[in-house]
Amino acid sequence: MLETNTRGPFLAAQAAYPHLKAAHGRIVNIGSRGGIRPWPTATTAPPAALHMLTQTMGWKQRTS
Repeated sequence: MLETNTRGPFLAAQAAYPHLKAAHGRIVNIGSRGGIRPWPTATTAPPAALHMLTQTMGWKQRTS
């Protein structure tokens, strides 16, 4: 589950990046609140990973 929820958005963003950069586009990832605030379940890791991936890709785009 973790790989599907993080690798898919990463690969899609990687493929779309050149087109989005040329068009000044943006990527919007939608996850659950478990990515921001941990819940006492085992299913908070994938949303947290997607949240961090989104923040990291945004930071990388702004600094390049």
